[in-house]
Amino acid sequence: MAYLHCHHCHWSQDDFWEEYYNPISFMEKNYTKELLHGDLDRLIDLQTDIPFTKKVFMSKMTNREFIAKEMERHARSIRNMIYRTMEEFKKLNPERKCPNCGKKELDID
Repeated sequence: MAYLHCHHCHWSQDDFWEEYYNPISFMEKNYTKELLHGDLDRLIDLQTDIPFTKKVFMSKMTNREFIAKEMERHARSIRNMIYRTMEEFKKLNPERKCPNCGKKELDID
């Protein structure tokens, strides 16, 4: 997993797609089986049922809504990928030039 970002303009791309790390494996690893395969209409509390979730306006929602929001977030991340893998990034952009501002200030965390 690697977060690509520019120190100059703050452009960023979420993690690269890897066999061992991608949105599907992220959800399977980080969310309980009960959450992913349980009652879709069960009301969940994001602060207690999903402890690492950032504070959000709504702290409670149905399991169905939570899963849908997570899938939408991951879909946006996949669609917005400029570099799908780290190898592709290194091959296509060896100078680490930002696709947004053109400065050579891309960094991987």
